[in-house]
Amino acid sequence: MAVTLPLTWLLTASLLAAGCSENSSFPPRTRVGTVPEGFSLRPVSSAEDAAAYVDGYARALGVQDVRAAQVLGFGNVYWVYVTERNTDRPAFSLKVGADGAIGIRPFPAMAPEMMWNQKYGHEARPNPAMIEKSAPPAKAGKRLRQALPANGEVRPGEASAYYGYFLFPLCEGDRLVGEAAVNAADGVVTWKRFPEPPRSLWVAAGAKGPTCE
Repeated sequence: MAVTLPLTWLLTASLLAAGCSENSSFPPRTRVGTVPEGFSLRPVSSAEDAAAYVDGYARALGVQDVRAAQVLGFGNVYWVYVTERNTDRPAFSLKVGADGAIGIRPFPAMAPEMMWNQKYGHEARPNPAMIEKSAPPAKAGKRLRQALPANGEVRPGEASAYYGYFLFPLCEGDRLVGEAAVNAADGVVTWKRFPEPPRSLWVAAGAKGPTCE
């Protein structure tokens, strides 16, 4: 099966081939969200199946110490949120189609999955010591509340601290209606409403799913 990659990924791959190198403990910055050689795409039938599929995908990338922690299903598309096993810290998240196609989850901008993720994104730091410490979640939450419509009913839920940004569920009452990301370094906010409510939810044993309590 032929796989078509976005131009930005192909350009980054060319730079790496030209001589860029990274610490072996990090996946090359073009790999998360692309399909490695030897990985077989297959149809995905449920949120739970999407989680198992992404676990196999991570192993194929050589990213061993992660697991799918939660999945939101939107019809024939699944958003899979991946955490590190040893730290329990959020690592990255992916979009998986019912046909097995894998890619970076869409946001209004290329951030946060591609550009803000300091460990697994395309701008990954080449050494763990170079990862910047996150600002306090309360500061990110305040910045987000300032960016949301003042007269709206949307409010942020509890933040998840990724490497370089915070990800917040957006809630109306007890309903999950969207999500937002806040850059941990400069406070830039990007947010979106879901086109429809999630149709299915899967959460791994011991993990915590998005809540609007």
